[in-house]
Amino acid sequence: MKDRFGRTIDYVRLSLTSRCNLRCPYCYGEEIKPEPADELRPDEIAEIVSVLAELDIQKVRLSGGEPLLRPDLEEIISAVSKTRGIRETVMTTNAQGLTQRLRALRNAGLIRLNISLDSLQTERYRNMNGGSLEEVLSSVDMALALDMLPLKINCVLLGGINDDEIEEFINMARERPLQIRFIELMPIGKLSGQDWRRDPAEILKSRELKPVKAEYPGQPAQCWSGPGFRGSIGFIRAFSDPFCRNCNRIRISSEGRIRPCLADDTEWDIRSAIGNPARLREIIMTAMEGKPERHRFSEGCIPSKFMYRIGG
Repeated sequence: MKDRFGRTIDYVRLSLTSRCNLRCPYCYGEEIKPEPADELRPDEIAEIVSVLAELDIQKVRLSGGEPLLRPDLEEIISAVSKTRGIRETVMTTNAQGLTQRLRALRNAGLIRLNISLDSLQTERYRNMNGGSLEEVLSSVDMALALDMLPLKINCVLLGGINDDEIEEFINMARERPLQIRFIELMPIGKLSGQDWRRDPAEILKSRELKPVKAEYPGQPAQCWSGPGFRGSIGFIRAFSDPFCRNCNRIRISSEGRIRPCLADDTEWDIRSAIGNPARLREIIMTAMEGKPERHRFSEGCIPSKFMYRIGG
């Protein structure tokens, strides 16, 4: 389906929960505790995805919060991946507890992963979010063994906090078939209003790297690779170099609210229409048509919700 600006919308980011087992500073404030939410059930998700597929959505990314906190995740993945018209069922995860479930998730229909990893130092990683670095690295090994390629590693780059590890992350892309993506901090949540950003030109300087062709229209990451690299490095700069003109996605919260733009608080309730496919379709189409032309971060328009509520 095309929106009013001629963009093809074929991708949905579907949050399964606002709960998480880590506390990354750009997603949560330490004082923030997720409110208990009535999360979409597997059958509700299946109905929503079925209508989305009829509207030419082809890719579903499961996110959160942390989707691994859903004990019915395998059931959800199976339902989504078996939906006629859905070509890709993928997931973003912090990988805590992933190794115990990855093979079952793969068998259920999950084809690829984006894994969040903000430090390669055990203590720093734990201090940043409370998690286990060993579990993340084991999950990367297992995903590669299961041929879940391209495997993408998301690193939110914070100047003065983890930017001294840039070389180590680049070495990962040199040595393994990984897409290491340095993500620019967005002005949302606890760290908003502070300039933690690093200039990609500075990182690329003196490196013999060339641009890599985008995998699909609307790809947010600008990627580079070069001689001796098995993978690539990329930069996602939603604030300083927006990709709004090619944005192909919408978001659905774990409570069943559709949000056409991450940076815009306009949402539509679709859960109330479950059981009425015609009404569900109508609301989704209205939301797609209401997708704004661009975000307005530079004008000071900041979402009122933290990332864990929007869906990462």
